[in-house]
Amino acid sequence: MMMAECKVVFDRNMTNIVKGVGMLLMFCLHGYNPDYYDAPQPSWGYSFSNLGLGFQLCVGTFAFMIGYGYSFAKNKDLRYALSHITRLFIPYWVILFLLTVPFCLGEIRSDGIGRFLLNVIALDAHYNYFNWFIYLYAFCMATLPFVARLMKRRPVLVALAVCAVSYGLEVFLRIYLFDHIGEDAATICYNCLRYFPVIVLGLLFAHEGYFERINLKSLPSWLMAILAVVTLIVVLLLAGKMSLVKGFQLDFFYMPLEIGAIAVLFSLYRNNVVRRALVWVGQLSVYMWFFHALFYTEATRWFYQPVIRVFDNINLVVLCMIVVTFVASWLLKTVVDRLTLLLTKSHGG
Repeated sequence: MMMAECKVVFDRNMTNIVKGVGMLLMFCLHGYNPDYYDAPQPSWGYSFSNLGLGFQLCVGTFAFMIGYGYSFAKNKDLRYALSHITRLFIPYWVILFLLTVPFCLGEIRSDGIGRFLLNVIALDAHYNYFNWFIYLYAFCMATLPFVARLMKRRPVLVALAVCAVSYGLEVFLRIYLFDHIGEDAATICYNCLRYFPVIVLGLLFAHEGYFERINLKSLPSWLMAILAVVTLIVVLLLAGKMSLVKGFQLDFFYMPLEIGAIAVLFSLYRNNVVRRALVWVGQLSVYMWFFHALFYTEATRWFYQPVIRVFDNINLVVLCMIVVTFVASWLLKTVVDRLTLLLTKSHGG
């Protein structure tokens, strides 16, 4: 149903919708990667991946939303940072210890406890290919309090200056330090610096309320909806062609267009099945992020991948992966939330 809103509404539901879209892009990014499948390969005929869409925009989407969400934190301090980092670690540890470790004990013994402990704190991705988001998030929680404080007086100028410094450090790292600080440390620093401008941009957009300034009445609603869909498609196609220029992440330009188009579309249509489905996916996004890695991480995919390989066609494999991940994540989150509530009540009593 199309609603008569005058302005874009970027509330908690919209945040989850954006995360939901980000997760779908991530599922496609990983699900359509032939390197993640053991032989024999699924059938790639009429693959959705042949459209050339920029599925890697999923990373920029979540990076942007880190900054966007941080803008609304009441207390931008160490306590806030630690509590949110812990919230991110809980689903990761649940999946690591309950669903990963039992199926790769021999490999853990041969690799040594040191490597496993690095995986526990997400500084090594051998047992979960996609756990790197944790160190990116921790980096943001450590640096954004200073950026947010600096942005109070001249938000645009400071944000652009921080982005320029971050890109400068990234270039310096790639040219002068990459071969001297170790591959793992260099990769961690590079990923953080590469996406930090996108994160700061998200902080700026929330601080200034740019999305909420969009007037939905400036054009007929049907035309606004068409323009939003076309914008999404064009951004995905552009990102599929080019994502970096001299190391600069073009998500810096793609994200306002992508997320703005999503916000316009679902501010216009506020009562439909797609909207509710994306909200659910967004609410489960953290669990889904780490759970779907079980199907593709080499240490665990020997056990989990056959579950989604009941189909031969790659499109059906990816669809099956999404459904299984959603159901399993919902069950895990429900149990963890219930146990957390019981423990909290017990501790309070």
